[in-house]
Amino acid sequence: RWTPIAEDDWNYLVAVDAQGKVVWYRFLEGLGIGLHVDEQSRIYSTETALTALRIDPFGQTSTEWNMADLGYDTAHHEVLGLPDDGMAIMSSELRTVEGWVDETTGIELDFDVVGDLLLTFDASGEKTWEWSMLDHIDPLEHHTVDLHGTFWMRPPYEDVEAPKDWSHGNAMVANGDSWLGSYRNLDWLVQVDPSTDEIEWILGPEGDFELASGGRWFSRQHAPEVQANGNILLYDNGNARADAEEGEQPWSRVVEYALDHETNTVTEVWSWDGGERYFCPIVGDVNVLENDNMIITDGAIANGSNTVDGITIAHFSGRIREITTTDTPEVAWELTVGNPGQTELNGYTVYRAIRFPSLYPPDARP
Repeated sequence: RWTPIAEDDWNYLVAVDAQGKVVWYRFLEGLGIGLHVDEQSRIYSTETALTALRIDPFGQTSTEWNMADLGYDTAHHEVLGLPDDGMAIMSSELRTVEGWVDETTGIELDFDVVGDLLLTFDASGEKTWEWSMLDHIDPLEHHTVDLHGTFWMRPPYEDVEAPKDWSHGNAMVANGDSWLGSYRNLDWLVQVDPSTDEIEWILGPEGDFELASGGRWFSRQHAPEVQANGNILLYDNGNARADAEEGEQPWSRVVEYALDHETNTVTEVWSWDGGERYFCPIVGDVNVLENDNMIITDGAIANGSNTVDGITIAHFSGRIREITTTDTPEVAWELTVGNPGQTELNGYTVYRAIRFPSLYPPDARP
């Protein structure tokens, strides 16, 4: 909820039925950034960036993992259940990076930079793999203006003066034996081989693939999903497209790319802008269902603003839609969260949404 700024201590996980009726909910005392449901209908998220969380709605139990107890700073944006009750978590680390040059004065500065970690654990909580973005990419060589964002001005970095939100990882997805990470503030997807820790490829502007004619690069993306044919579907927020024309307003969409690893080219094979262009500057999600429809979460549609103490703050609402994947997509189901365009009322954002068959595990379903 935004009143009108985001309330980090007002968060819910909510399950609704096909009619939009709330059938289950869980209050989270801190920011819930992460959403995954395993085959046993257990729900994974975070409760603040300091704690990973697994909830069993059927058994009415929950398990928390304090990241400091595991030896790490945070759990953010991705907590996944793995086979044999293991877990994958996106975490972060803080390092001082020297050599930043003030464009006005030419003076070199030191920045406290937050970079992302990819982690896996077994059922006992023992780490089985760790990979650091800062060990493989030089922030001085690749960064965007969103480096100066305020996201990490929160625990455990609240006492750090201006921690830099460099890579802003927001997804960790298995792709065969490899892991694909989404790094919003770099406009990159990065695939890593956990057996060697080497980067296999980078997708995005200035990455390893040339974009074929007729396509457009994504920017500030969320929620990549690898399709059965190897294509990558993702939510393209579109904040600062590398190929934007002068005066072009930002707009959001879902988009699918086909990667040719022999020629190192990528082709945009499908995209949808909602039928009418809109802008969702933060969050967002897209998932393909078993019936080949898609669930799209426009989690923070900007539809007005408020001014508080001379500062203009966007007014958000969320929208979850199931669409057909026909040549002309049709909306099969829709849920609005919030008050679109009614800036005098609270704003709301939705991180992700997932369609799953039941709150009961398979062996207990009616």
